[in-house]
Amino acid sequence: MEMYALCRRAAAEGAVLLKNDNACLPFARGTKLAVFGRAQTFYYKSGTGSGGMVHIDKEPCTIESLEQDPALQIDPILAAQYRDWVKRHPFNDGGGRWGGEPWFQEEMPLEEQTVRETAARNDAALVVLARTAGEDHDNADRPEATA
Repeated sequence: MEMYALCRRAAAEGAVLLKNDNACLPFARGTKLAVFGRAQTFYYKSGTGSGGMVHIDKEPCTIESLEQDPALQIDPILAAQYRDWVKRHPFNDGGGRWGGEPWFQEEMPLEEQTVRETAARNDAALVVLARTAGEDHDNADRPEATA
């Protein structure tokens, strides 16, 4: 198969479309937004090797970018809870060895009460997910490679 055709096929098969039920996106100006997921607090670059070893001056993270948007009101209580939790549960780099980091970083447990209180003071929620990916590790024929 010609490389161009293969790339187009891969892009088409890998695309994820978001169903915008009830026209919830884009968020309306002034939306009170709860942001969930530990990956909101850091720029998650991975590659289990060269792809993850990129050094840049500034690593923007999702929560900082959202907080700079004057159209949104980010829930400061939940954001602070995630920042505090991540400080106490730092990024697991797998000991610094190539391909050693886990496929998923430990996620902050959520109590039902926390979720209810957060829902009561916000209009919408956003969940930020991240996963490690990298050369010769995420495509292996092993259960942990697809977890």
